[in-house]
Amino acid sequence: MDSRKLIWKRFFVFLRPYMKYEALLLLLMILGNAAALASPYFLKIIIDHVLVEKQLQLLLGILAVILATYILRVLLGVAAEYLYSWISNQVLNTLSLKLFNHVIRLPMSFFKERSLGDLIHRMNNEVNNVRNALTGTLINFINNGITIIGLIVIMCVLEIRLFLAICLIYPLLFITIRRFHPQIKAITSKIRTKESEILGHLTERVSNIRFIKLFNTYLYEGGVLKDQFSFLVKLNMNGALVRSTSKGISIFLLAMVPLVTLGLGGWQVIKGAMTIGTLIAFLQYANKLYEPFQNIVSLYAELINTSVSLSRIFELLDHPLQFSDGSYVRLEEKINSITLNNVSFSHQDKAVISNLDFTFEAGRHYAIVGASGSGKSTIVDLLCKFNVPATGNILVNGRDLQSIDMESWMQKLTVNSQGYFLFNDTIIENIRYGQPASTPQEAVEAAKAVRLFSDNADYSTRTQSMIGDNGVKLSGGQKQKLSLGRTLLRKTELLIIDEATSETDSKSEDAIYGHLFDSGAFHTIIIISHRLSALKHVQEIIVIDAGNIVEHGTMSDLISRRGHFLRLFESQLQLAGTAAF
Repeated sequence: MDSRKLIWKRFFVFLRPYMKYEALLLLLMILGNAAALASPYFLKIIIDHVLVEKQLQLLLGILAVILATYILRVLLGVAAEYLYSWISNQVLNTLSLKLFNHVIRLPMSFFKERSLGDLIHRMNNEVNNVRNALTGTLINFINNGITIIGLIVIMCVLEIRLFLAICLIYPLLFITIRRFHPQIKAITSKIRTKESEILGHLTERVSNIRFIKLFNTYLYEGGVLKDQFSFLVKLNMNGALVRSTSKGISIFLLAMVPLVTLGLGGWQVIKGAMTIGTLIAFLQYANKLYEPFQNIVSLYAELINTSVSLSRIFELLDHPLQFSDGSYVRLEEKINSITLNNVSFSHQDKAVISNLDFTFEAGRHYAIVGASGSGKSTIVDLLCKFNVPATGNILVNGRDLQSIDMESWMQKLTVNSQGYFLFNDTIIENIRYGQPASTPQEAVEAAKAVRLFSDNADYSTRTQSMIGDNGVKLSGGQKQKLSLGRTLLRKTELLIIDEATSETDSKSEDAIYGHLFDSGAFHTIIIISHRLSALKHVQEIIVIDAGNIVEHGTMSDLISRRGHFLRLFESQLQLAGTAAF
C-alpha cells in the first residue's frame, strides 16, 4: 500500500469513535451544498419561463424559495462548522495525549539518541499542523469535493454533451498534480527536519545563556543561527516555487473551462439546440466549478504537508515502549536482594563498567565511590532500567530486572540524582510532585527536614512562594534541598542518592543524611558521593575504578588497607585529622 494512503488510514482510526457524528456532518454538508447550488437553476427557470411568460406570481414565489435556501444554507453551514470543530478537537486531543503518554514511556536510550528540539517540534508543531488541517484544510477539502460532485450531476442534467467537452481539460489537471506531488512532499519533509534542528539549536542555546555570556560568543552564535535560517529560507523558496508553478498551471487549465463553455454553448444557442437560460445556468455552474477545483489544488498541497506531519508523529508512536507488553511481570513482593551478576556495559564501543559482581542486601546502607567517569552513575542507570547490560544481568530476588515491568519497578525505588526537575509553581507543589496524595503540611515538614531555608521562620508561608522556571529564584543548594524534600515524601523500599548534596553546605548535608538514614522511611539506601562526610552514615562502601570494583568494606577497613579508597579521599582525610595519618 502507498505510504501516504497508509498514513491516512492509520489516522482515520482516531476518527472511528465519532462515526455517527461524521455521518451527521456529511449530511449537513450535502444539504448545505445543495442549497448553495440551487440558485443558477432557479435563474434558468426565471429566464426561460417566468420572464418569457411574464408570470409575476411565479417570480415572487421563486425569489422566496431562493431567500429560504440562503437562510437554510447559513444555518446548515454554522451547524456543520461547529460539529466539525468539535470532532476535530476531540480527535486531536486524543492524538496529542496518546503521543505524550507514549513518549514519556520510551526508554532512556531513545532520548540519548534524539534531539530535544526534534521531539518538541514533533509533539507541538507537527501536531499543530495536523490540528490546523483538521479544523480548516480537511473540511474545506471535503466540502469542495461535495460541491464538485453536485456541480457535475447538475451540469450533466442540464447539457451532458457540453459537460463532456469541458471534461477533456481535467485529465491535464490531474497529470499536473501528480507530476508535482513528489517534489512538494520531499521539500516539505526537508523543511520540517530543518525546523526541528533550529528549534533544538534555540532550546540548547537559551538553556545555556549563562555560558554564552561568560564566553562572549554573541557574534558567533548569531552567525551560526543566521546560516541555519538562510538554509531554511532557501528550502522554503524552493518549496514556494514548486507549489506556485503547480498551482499556476492548474489555475490556467481551470480558466479554460468557461471559455470552452461559452464557445460551444454559444454555438448551440445560435443553432437553437439550447436555450439562453440553460447556457447562463450552465456557465454559472462552470464558473462555480472553477473555485472548488482551484481550492482542491491548493488544499491538496496542504494535505501533503499534513501527511508529512502525520508520518513524523507516527514514527514516534511506532517506537517500542519499555513497559508491559505481556512479557513483563510485576514485582509484588518486597525487595530482598539486588545482585549484579557479571554485569558489563559499553557506550559507543567503549567499556564503561566491566564484569561487576556484587549483591545489595535489603535493610543495609551502601555507598559507591570512585573518580569521575569511573562508572558510578552508569550503575544507577542500570538499576533504574535506563540502560540494559551488554553482558550479565541484574537479579532482583533472583529474577532478571529486565523482565520486571518498568512502572512496577519504579514504585519500589526513589532516585535523587545530580539533575533535578523543578517547575514554575510553589515550593509545596514542587515537593509534592509525584505524590498527589500527600498533604501540604507533609510537604512543609519535608522542607523543614532538609533545611530549605537558613532560618526556621514561617515555613508554611514561605513554601507557598513561586520558584520560577527551573527554580531560577532558588540558589543551587536550595534546589538540591527541595529535590531531597521531594524524595522524603516517597518512602519507597530502595533509595538511591547520586551526588544530590554537592551544592549543600556540610552542616545541612549531615542533618539531611542523618534524617534519611535514621527515619526508617527507606529500607535500603545507596548513595554516590565524593564527600567523605556523607560516607560515615553507610555500612559498606564499594570503590569503583575504571568500571571495576577494586575494594569494598567499611570505612575503617578501607582506610586500614591503605589502598585505592585512601588515595581517593587522602586530602579529605588529612583535613578531617583522621587518626590513620
